[in-house]
Amino acid sequence: MLRWNFFDDLAVELSMRTMLICFILSFACTTLSTGGAATHHEPPWVYSLDSVRQSPLENNGSAATVFVFALHDCPICNSYLTELNRLKDEFSGRGVTFIYVYDDEDFSAQQAKTHHVAFNIGFTALLDPRHEWASTNGITVAPEVIVRIPSGQTIYRGTIDDRYPKLGVQRPVATVHDLEDILNAYLDAKPLPTRGHELTGCALTENIR
Repeated sequence: MLRWNFFDDLAVELSMRTMLICFILSFACTTLSTGGAATHHEPPWVYSLDSVRQSPLENNGSAATVFVFALHDCPICNSYLTELNRLKDEFSGRGVTFIYVYDDEDFSAQQAKTHHVAFNIGFTALLDPRHEWASTNGITVAPEVIVRIPSGQTIYRGTIDDRYPKLGVQRPVATVHDLEDILNAYLDAKPLPTRGHELTGCALTENIR
């Protein structure tokens, strides 16, 4: 005849506790592994002027990439195109790529092509209709530029120069060339300027990402 004693009770209790601990640990590990996937955010997407979706995070082999966030009907954005073409010509030989980013919401690829040709923009353009790339970089005003280097670091975000010190005021010529100075300093391995100016331009509409 089997006899049940204190030690049998203790063994059962320990066995149940061990099973409970194993279950909790297994659940926690599963939650952690799936939680990472559940909270993972897709990279921002932009579109070429041929409507091909692509990621602006891809390394294009450049020494640095300048993204110019703009709106096609913003007079301040359009007034900078001659200067941006000049900078592109100056720095392309040093491995810098310029990319014009249209952040217009209701703006087709064909409309962008027409604007691109009409204003003689001498470098690549992309469409960011849902402000995904702008939002990723905290862009709220156009024109605004960022400079990214191959490591993925953004070494500058701000104005092209100080030609527009405040809304409604325009200097005949810029006295400080922020973007040009940043690129020269980076390419010459010198300390980066830390100055900045108030952004003046056209506000992007509320983020619709």
